[in-house]
Parts: sequence; structure tokens; C-alpha cells
Amino acid sequence: MRLSSIRVKLFSLIVGAFFCSTVAILLIADSELTEIIDTSKNAFYREKIDAIWNILHQHHERLKKTGLMDAYLPDFKSDTIKELKRSYYSQQHPAIYPFIVDTDGNVILHPVLLNNTAEAATRDFLKRFLATERGDFNLAFRGERKHYTFRRFPQWQWVIVYAVPLEIKYAEARKFHTLLLLIMTGVTLCVLLLFIPVIARFTKPIIRLTIAARAMAEGDLDQKIIIQGNDEISSLAQSFQDMRAAIRQTIYELELENGERKKAEAALAHEKEQLAVTLISIGDGVITTDISGRILLMNKVAEELTGWRGTEVIDHALEDVFCVINRQTGRPVKNMVDRIVTSGTMTSEERQEILVSKSGKEVTIAGNGAPIKDAEQNIIGVILVFRDISKQIKTEQELLKVRKLESIGVLAGGIAHDFNNILAIILGNINLSLMDAGLTDERIRKRLTIVEKTTLRAQRLTQQLLTFSKGGDPIKKVSSLENLIKEAAGFVLDGRKVACQFDIPQDLWPAKIDKGQMSQVIQNILMNGCEAMSEGGKIVLSCRNIFGEESENLRLGKGQKYVAISIADSGKGIPAADMDKIFDPYFSTKVDGNGLGLAICHSIVAKHDGYISVRSESDGGTIFTIYLPAHIPQAAPASTPSPIVSDTVQARVMIMDDEELVRDMVEIMLKEMGHTPFVAENGGEALELYKKNWEAGTPIDIVIMDLTIPGAMGGKEAVQELLAFNRNAKAIVCSGYSNDPVMADARGHGFRAAIVKPYTYQGLVEIIDKTLKES
Repeated sequence: MRLSSIRVKLFSLIVGAFFCSTVAILLIADSELTEIIDTSKNAFYREKIDAIWNILHQHHERLKKTGLMDAYLPDFKSDTIKELKRSYYSQQHPAIYPFIVDTDGNVILHPVLLNNTAEAATRDFLKRFLATERGDFNLAFRGERKHYTFRRFPQWQWVIVYAVPLEIKYAEARKFHTLLLLIMTGVTLCVLLLFIPVIARFTKPIIRLTIAARAMAEGDLDQKIIIQGNDEISSLAQSFQDMRAAIRQTIYELELENGERKKAEAALAHEKEQLAVTLISIGDGVITTDISGRILLMNKVAEELTGWRGTEVIDHALEDVFCVINRQTGRPVKNMVDRIVTSGTMTSEERQEILVSKSGKEVTIAGNGAPIKDAEQNIIGVILVFRDISKQIKTEQELLKVRKLESIGVLAGGIAHDFNNILAIILGNINLSLMDAGLTDERIRKRLTIVEKTTLRAQRLTQQLLTFSKGGDPIKKVSSLENLIKEAAGFVLDGRKVACQFDIPQDLWPAKIDKGQMSQVIQNILMNGCEAMSEGGKIVLSCRNIFGEESENLRLGKGQKYVAISIADSGKGIPAADMDKIFDPYFSTKVDGNGLGLAICHSIVAKHDGYISVRSESDGGTIFTIYLPAHIPQAAPASTPSPIVSDTVQARVMIMDDEELVRDMVEIMLKEMGHTPFVAENGGEALELYKKNWEAGTPIDIVIMDLTIPGAMGGKEAVQELLAFNRNAKAIVCSGYSNDPVMADARGHGFRAAIVKPYTYQGLVEIIDKTLKES
């Protein structure tokens, strides 16, 4: 017989029921009997204690009547102890006895313990009786559990204790327990003997039903169940017969349905494969969910953007995977599915949000959502389509930045042009004042000289504005680099906590450069160095002459001469990761930087046919090196400046400028030089005046034309008409736009030379003399 059979279970049930009943009866009987015994026995033990207490009391009263309490008290106590020993220790059960201790814990009377010889453990035991006036408790002492009843006799400071072993106290209860257990066991065995036939009669048909059901489960539908009778078991057997017939019919119907289902599954698999191919081919991210927001499908692009695999997010909440933040508020976007399901329509416009991937990477996305409907137009889910527009946003931002820079550039160019006109007037009049023989006050002359230098410094500032605004070709002249480097350093480092050291050889080769643009390069690099040494430091500016083959730089041509300008700071250096990007436009590590400084430097040096390199180590400083082609003239330049006089014969010179003050100032300068001046406001007026003097037989020798005339003909157009009238006409272009292509290539546009506003008296003398000497 198996342990899991119904017979064993019924048998176990009956045995368990009787066992639980027996245990319950025993527990209840034990509780009640124990309470009865405790009540009766404890009262009996108290009577014993009270009897001894009365004996002590009688002895005490007798002594008290004699009036000799102090003299005879020890004798009375001794006689009392002897009397108690005779009364209780000779006839009592040896395990049941009274004993007396005093309130100090000393033994007065005990059959085993000696007087005043109790060890520490015994003293702790005796202290239990000193807590109250009287009482009782159970306690194990020296391996034996006993019941103790006690009462204090305060007159003699004694405590009377009656000790009874628990085994003796509850002996009758144990006898009753044993008898009751035997009776219940006998009753249980009798009941089991009576129930065995009944159980067998009840379980036999159930076992037959179980065997038949197991056969049906294994596919044997021919198994028959025949049980005679009208009881519930017979009805159950008939129900099994009916179920067997129904199962046969159901299996037949399922086989037909299974055939149809396989065809539908094949068609569905084909559609699913087509859908998967379509989703993979889509360049946008696609996520579909049910109406509760649980993810059903996610394509490859969505996996890449979210950082989750499609197989690991199925049945996950959309907001756990598709974490989107509002671009304007920075708050998480929630309940997307609920909004689409509630509206029941596709979102009206693409939303631009920030998607936070699994790894924490943020990308800007644009997308929309739409409900998914079944054949009955019931909403069964939502589809979200989105794409990464980070590059598009960045491109738009860059275009906006370029437009802003272009606008700023146009503004800067206009300001620089107008400012140069003003500087030209200031500088010209200062030059004329310094040439005035009547100016004898050296203090005023010194002050005018300072203003002259400041004006030239302002000219360099406008040159930087023009370089920023136009970025045009440089107007190169052979120049010494030493003065340019020292002036640029003085301009930047003045008032800063940075020391500067120069190492420039006396035989440094000159270079053909645009002094304004090259000064801007030096200043930008020096400013970066100062910002890298916010707490102070040192910058070393050194120059050297090199040949291309002497340099490790492969970009320098062999056999060519170069001037190398090195700018070394002691700052924190440039991180290795940024070294390849420092010359990129708009790249900056500064919070408020625009990333144009080094990009402009690179552009300027490249337009000078040179090269700029950088070397840096973290916490080791940075060294920028500029390589410029050297220009060694055939004859060494004069060591003393030329006198401010013209060695050319008097000439007829016309100045064309829209600024009246500029015309007046240049007219005075020309008269000081000994020339005959003519003035014109625009190109049309200049051509008319030129032709008039030509026809009169007194031709004008040189025409100085302003390049830009607002609202009228400027120098670029006027020179073409002038050359058409007289192909040998000599014209000089003049402009505040120093980096205009016409200024960079004056001869290519019909002019003999170019001069940049503001110019000095000496500069005007030199260019006129040079032009007049040309054939």
C-alpha cells in the first residue's frame, strides 16, 4: 500500500484526530489537576509554617513576660531549635523538612547545611526568602527541584521555610496522567479496529476510479468503469463514462481546429517576418506597447538609441526603458501612452525631447506617437516613432553661430572703418602739430608723442577687428619681428602677474608679414598663456633662424629659411585629448570662450605660408612655435630713420575721401610736402576733376582714392574708369578696411600702391615718393 493512497490518508486522519484529542484531554486535565494540587498542598504547607511560627511566638511571649529578654534570648532560641528538631526531623519524611535562616542569610536550622557555613551559591539561594514577609515558589537547588513555602518571624529576625520536592508534591498527578494515557490509547486502538472495514469499503471504488482516470490520461479512452449502486461513488463513475465520450468528441474537433490553426500560424509567421524586416529597414526608432504601456516590440534603431536589447525589455513599462526629458523644463516626460490612448489620434506635431539611454548618454530626439487599432477600431496599443536629431540640432546651432559671427563681423568691420577714419584725422593732425616749428614746449611735444603712439596702438586694435570680421588676405611687408613681438607682449602682459623673458638674437632674419595680423597671433597666444597661469608665472618669448632641414617638422620645405617664434608658458598644460582640437573653430575649454582665438591664429599663419605647432604636457606648460618664411633683402636696410622730407619734385596730388576732415587734414599734409593738393568727395567728382585738369594741360600726377564711399562711386570702380581715360594714370588706394582683397592686391586692381588708414605723415611721404618714381 502506497503512503499517498486514500486508505493511508484516512487511517492517518483518524489516528491523528484521536491523538490530538488525547493530547488535548491530557493537557486540560494536567492544567486543572495541577491547579487543584497547588491550591490544596500550598494551604497545607502554610499550615505547617504557621504551626512553627506559633511555637516561636509562644516562646517569645513567655520570654517577654519574664522581663529578661536580653539575658535569656540565646537560651530560649537554643531550646526552641532543639524542640523543633525533635518534632520535625525525627518523624518527618527525610525529603520534606522545615528549616530556618536569619535575615543575614545564615542557616539557623537545617538537616543538611551547617550553621553559618553556607557557601556563596547557598547564600544566593537563601536570599530568595528575604524579599517579602511570606510566600512560596519553585526552585532548583543542588540539582533537585523543590517547592518552598516561607514566613518571616520578625521578632527574632528569622525566616521559617518549608521545603517539599516537586516529585512528591505532584506524585498523585503523575499517576493520574499515566492512567488517563492508557485509557485513551486503548480507546484509539478500538476505534481503529472498527474503522478499518469501513475505510476499505469506501476507498475501493475510488481506487478503481483513479486507475481508470490514469488510463484515460495516458490516452486509453476505451477503459470502462463499472460500479454498481446508487450512491455518490456510482454517480461519479457514470460521470467518468460521460466525460470519456466527451473527450473523444473534443479530440476529434481539436484535430480539425489544429489543422486550421497551423495554416493561420504559418500566415502569421510570414506577416511577422515581413514586419520584422520592415522595422529593421526603418531608419527611425520604433517602439510598440499595449494600452497599459507595456513594451511589445522594439526595432534595432530603438535598441541603439535606448541602450536596451529588445529581448530584455518585452513586457517592461515604457517609462523604464524610454526615459525622455522635456528640453525646456528638464522634467521627465510621463504618461505618453495614456495621452495617446486618451486622445485616440496621432500626435499633431513632432516633439523634440532628450532621450536618456541605459548608460546615461543623452541624445536629442524628434518623434511622435499614434494609437494602434484593431479591425473594430478599438485601441489595442501605441506606436512611437523617433529619431536622433542631435547632429541636426548641432548643425543648426553652428549655422546660427556663424550667422551671428557674420553679423558681428559686419558690425566690427563697419566700426573699424569709421574708427580708422577718425584715427586718420587724429594721427594726421598730431603729425602736423609735431612738425610745427612754432611748437617749442617740450612738455606738449612729449604729450603729443604719447597720443601719437596711443593712436597707432588703437590702429592695431581696429586691425584685429577687421581680421575677425573679414579674415582677408594679409598685406605683407618686410618687417623686423623683434619690435612687433615686444610691443605685442607689452600690450597683453601690462598689469598682469606674469613675468616675460625675451631671447631674440640680434641677427634675426626679417619676414614678410602683415604686422597687424601677426601681432594679433602673438597676442592671442600670450593671452591663452596668461589664462593658464591665473596665479602667476613666467612666459619665455624666443626667436631663432632655422633652415627647413634643421627642423623636425616635416611641413617645412628643405633648403628654405624660416624664422621660428616660440612662446612658452609655465601653466597647467593642455590635456592630450584636446591637442588635436585646439585649432578647430568654436572649440574651447573655457566656459565663456568662443573658440575663435587659436583658429584665427592658425588661419593667419597659414596665409603667411607659415606653420604653427604646439607641444604640451599636463602640469608641464605649453610651447607654441610659429614658423614664418624669412625674407632676406639684397641690401641691409638703413639703420637710421629717413627724414620726414620729400626728395621728389613738386607734384599735383588729388585726395578723394568722403570725410571732409580727412580731406582737410591730407590737404594740409600735401602742402607741407610741397605738393599741389586737389580734393574730391567721391569717384564721380574725382574723375570730373581729373579730366578737367588733363584737358587744361595741367594733369594730376597722383590720385589717392578711398576704397569705400557710402552711397557713391568708390575707388575700386573709379580707378577702372580713370585707367580707361588714361592707362598711365597713377592711383593709390586708401581704406580703413586693411584686409580687403583690393588692399592685399592693389596692383591687380589697377592701383600702383595701397596705404591703410590711419597713416602717418612719414608714411604718406614715402608712398607718394615711391609712386612718383615709378615709370
